[in-house]
Amino acid sequence: MGKADLIKTVRGLDQSGPGDNGEKLDDLWQSLAAGADGQFHAAEESSLRWLLKSMSGSSPAAETLRRFPLTWTILGRVFQRVPLFSLAKSLADRKFISILQQSLTELSRPEVAEGSQKTSKRKRSPPKTFKLDDLKSSEACIECAATVFQALGVLLQRLEGKTSSSHDRIGSEHLRSLFCTSATEATAIASPALTICNSLLESRLFEGIEGRDDWISTIASIWALHLQGSDDTLEVATHILGPGTLALSKLEDSLGAEKSSIPEELKARWSSDLQGFLHYTFILPARSSYLNRQDLEPVTRALEVTKQNIDVSAPAIHFLASGATQILTESGTLKGNAEWMKQLFNSISSALQHQGTSAKAIYKNVLKQARKASMPVNTNDVLNVCRTFALAEETTDWELVAHIAQCDPDVFQLSGVGEKLLKDVQQRTLNHCVTEADEESILEVIDAIVRGFRTTRNFSAFLRLWLEQLIQVNQKEIQTSPWSHIGQVGKLPSFDASLVQKELSSRQLFEVLAWAEKQQAGPETLCIWLDTIVKGVQSVEFQDAVGKLVWELALRVQDSSSAITALKWSVISQVFGWLPLVERMDRWQEIRRSLTKVLKKGDLLSPETLQASKCCCQVWVSLLPDGTGLPEVMEIADAFTSRFSAAASSLKSKKLKNLSSYLVGQTDAGFQDAADMEQYLAWYLKGFSRFVGLYFQKTGKVPEFIFNLVSQPKANPTVVESIWQTLLLNEHNLNRSKLVEQIVNQIIESLRASINDESSWPGDKGVVLLQGLSSIPLDAISRPQREAVMGLLMEKKTRKSLSQSSSLENWKLVLGLLAKLMKRPTFYEGMCFQHLTSIADTLSGVLVHTPVSQEVLVEFIERYFLMAGVTIRQMADHIEDRSLKYFSESLGLTVLVNGREASAENSQPLRLTLLRALSSELSLSPSFGNASELVAAVESAKRTLSDSISTVVSNWLTDKKLFKKSSTETDLLLLASLDSAEAVSDFPGLASFKASSWKKLSKRSMEALEAGDIRGLQLRYSYGEIWPVRWKLTIQPSFLT
Repeated sequence: MGKADLIKTVRGLDQSGPGDNGEKLDDLWQSLAAGADGQFHAAEESSLRWLLKSMSGSSPAAETLRRFPLTWTILGRVFQRVPLFSLAKSLADRKFISILQQSLTELSRPEVAEGSQKTSKRKRSPPKTFKLDDLKSSEACIECAATVFQALGVLLQRLEGKTSSSHDRIGSEHLRSLFCTSATEATAIASPALTICNSLLESRLFEGIEGRDDWISTIASIWALHLQGSDDTLEVATHILGPGTLALSKLEDSLGAEKSSIPEELKARWSSDLQGFLHYTFILPARSSYLNRQDLEPVTRALEVTKQNIDVSAPAIHFLASGATQILTESGTLKGNAEWMKQLFNSISSALQHQGTSAKAIYKNVLKQARKASMPVNTNDVLNVCRTFALAEETTDWELVAHIAQCDPDVFQLSGVGEKLLKDVQQRTLNHCVTEADEESILEVIDAIVRGFRTTRNFSAFLRLWLEQLIQVNQKEIQTSPWSHIGQVGKLPSFDASLVQKELSSRQLFEVLAWAEKQQAGPETLCIWLDTIVKGVQSVEFQDAVGKLVWELALRVQDSSSAITALKWSVISQVFGWLPLVERMDRWQEIRRSLTKVLKKGDLLSPETLQASKCCCQVWVSLLPDGTGLPEVMEIADAFTSRFSAAASSLKSKKLKNLSSYLVGQTDAGFQDAADMEQYLAWYLKGFSRFVGLYFQKTGKVPEFIFNLVSQPKANPTVVESIWQTLLLNEHNLNRSKLVEQIVNQIIESLRASINDESSWPGDKGVVLLQGLSSIPLDAISRPQREAVMGLLMEKKTRKSLSQSSSLENWKLVLGLLAKLMKRPTFYEGMCFQHLTSIADTLSGVLVHTPVSQEVLVEFIERYFLMAGVTIRQMADHIEDRSLKYFSESLGLTVLVNGREASAENSQPLRLTLLRALSSELSLSPSFGNASELVAAVESAKRTLSDSISTVVSNWLTDKKLFKKSSTETDLLLLASLDSAEAVSDFPGLASFKASSWKKLSKRSMEALEAGDIRGLQLRYSYGEIWPVRWKLTIQPSFLT
């Protein structure tokens, strides 16, 4: 079809109309789609005028056209083609804005067919006919709305487009003026448009709706064109906020949005756009209105208009106001925001006065929002909410109380009403009807109470309140209470034991304890309370001030249940060291009999016995170094250790599932609800850090149960690693040389066993042992021990196992340990140069069979060089028959370089690194000039290096494809060659190559370097070593710059 067909089709519309089934409109669309965009647009303009004329009015025919999607699709195409000036004139003449308002209003009110039901999954209906009844359905309205938004998008794009024609600029301004209406007129577009957005969210008919992501931004853009006035905010409150907050409640999870099939990208885009739109059209203007004129009418109007859906609008308005805080912070206009948020909450409270019981759920939602965003609320309002909804009945809504308390912790600190509220809350927490589900909320309330007391700098009052509550819990025989959990780590974010010293002076704490002494507190109550306070006392000043008083309070507790007595021993063990030295022996006599009884006869797995054993250890340390009762305490501790060792002898490390976490985390918990062997082990290994050292000092050996756990054939590697690390990182252990010697000997024995037992060494156990040896300071490992370890690692079986290990991390561990041990004189049995050669060949084979980067190859070349260097250095420091024999073995060392590539099966690249280390270290030896054998070894090494490196570099000079066909074998051989080149002064094998060959290699290496190829970098760095002497002065500088 051409332009003539389009003109003919447009003229036919005046005569026959759109057709009974809209076929004429389809013909028009086909003509428009086929026609090219040319200079003349009379036909398009005529079709625009005809469509707008036909869409105007209230007749069924006009409504049918307005609801028909193809109508708007045609308009969108026409909007693109008609020049701006003519387009603006036609839209103005035909009252486009009125048609748009009428269309959106109709589309926002679909007619639901009788008998239709909502389902969780919706399918799109077949295409609608050109029948008005069909076009009123929900699916048809959404389909048509999508084309309306697309057409509006075209108009907005044309307004934003740049034009050089003055005629077009005038047309653009005229087009813009069409939307420059009053807020009342603008809301007639925005309000139904937002309602349509709600319809889409409810319908779940997202599939096939093109351009849906831009709907909200399109509405915002059209609103931005309206003529701003003083009544804008009220108009938004009256007409826009309702559908806007309704849509937002379906998009934001924090507003209670249900899980639905709404695509996540659509939720995110619409939520962001909608929040931005409502911030700038309502929240920020309403805030300014309040701050400047104390006028809250926009807020009250919005809440009044949306009172039918106030359960949605109230939380959404508060959510929007909270979110606007970030905008205000960025713009530096946050002043007055706290008062604004309080007044907003007050307005919401006023609007909810007549909502009855339904107001409770709304308050929960709003207060949850305020709490999450850390927004202030009006204290009087939340007091009223608490009395009216949370505490009005016998049962307490703890979730609501928690929200209130967390929003305004100071609510409990107000004189009169606040104090009364606190007492009411305190009593309700002691109700037997409190469920497990309520406990978390009650803990949040208690946390807020703590914050309130800290704010008023009256923390001592909270400690008193806490003890009073614990006494009530005990008297009412409440089995579990949130008040009993306060001292547990992590239960209350605002409370931990360290607050005792942070919030109180030593005198204040003494006064609190003196007050507690006069209370009728039961044993469990007193122990729970004291245990937390004692943990918070760290400074000597506090310990001196309250030590005696805490001791006396603890001794008031009579032995009863295991749990209570365990708490008592926990407190005593912490306080004993606070007492003056001259009094400790007397205090020991006060607890000796009962402590001895528990340690002799108490159930080993009871919390009482566990805490008693800890107490005995603490007394032991506190009486060091020469307390008069020390032998007696040591005897009791030794007897219990023997008892525990006997029980632990049958432990299997593979069943110790929690020991590693105990050793890594908190091992000295003041109180455990139950005891197990792992807690004892954690205490002896880490919690009581001096235990192993003191035990060794007395007995001359490490506790048997420790070595039993690490030496078991099927020991859990994780447990073994945790035990060795704990022992070896303990300074008290490392400071005892004989103890370290015994530990290292045990590791060596375990290493020997792992080499024999593990089929693929090093396995998990072998790795743990290697890591343990690597972590021990070198000074702590004696020469015989170093030689024993080296002898094990150099055994033929060990080296064979290493050749089968593809783990490069294991190789790093082995090379690091070898280098560490050989830094000191270490002449193990059977030591020979062949061991270094064997390791070089074994590691070369592992590297060429393992896919690794060039950087890793460079790393292992350097690691091997360091290990070989320290080994050769110690042999060269003192020349004797053993050293001469050692180095004589190097004279026959060769390097296999087959053709252009190294053989993967017989790869020997690291022999080059070995020869470099040999040449470098022997040349630096003090005996080098006096021992002809050393000179011969160096000369032999340099000859072999020169020949091998020349062969490798020759390949790279002649084969220009080597850079492109990278392989691990050739890369390792090249990198090892270039790294070793500095040990050689002359390369006769390269002298025959002409300058042109070197230039080409230089060019290729530079290209490789620019591509990030490390081989190119190494080649260029090595030119100074491998360049032929006769070329160095004349050619090299000209192209190596």
